[in-house]
Amino acid sequence: MLHSFSYEMIDVVGESLGSHLTGVASLLRTRQVHGNVAGIRGACYWTWYRHETWAALKTARQMSIDEAYWQPESIASFSHLTPEDVANRVIFIFGQCINYCNDDTTGKPREAKAVELDQALDDWKAKLPSSMAWFSTEKPEVGPMGSNHFEAMWFVFPHSVDHGERN
Repeated sequence: MLHSFSYEMIDVVGESLGSHLTGVASLLRTRQVHGNVAGIRGACYWTWYRHETWAALKTARQMSIDEAYWQPESIASFSHLTPEDVANRVIFIFGQCINYCNDDTTGKPREAKAVELDQALDDWKAKLPSSMAWFSTEKPEVGPMGSNHFEAMWFVFPHSVDHGERN
């Protein structure tokens, strides 16, 4: 039901979707709402970031809220973060990956961005606390476009697995 509603939303908005997304991003910027803000304002940022990520993925467009506006601060460990904060960080990287895929830039800047994103994913995985060590990756097959693929990653919530056994 929600999935079909989401498609209907884009169909209804049509070509004005981009201006709607840009308008909300502008509101967030003017009110200085970003991912480090506590409370409802921070929740609004992450909700909107997820919405923008989904819309960019579905419509092959650049996101209006990207790392040029705000990005999570670099930290040595995720051990003090909540699971939601850890998830927000990978959602942020995912949004950057979507922007990368929707950008038609070529040459060295694009190659540098691919290396940066790959490093960000590796860094994120390396900082996971042991309580969240249920991630696994799989190397993709090299396709006709070469080896510029990101690794697949799955997450099993620890509370959904009996007695620490991995599915």
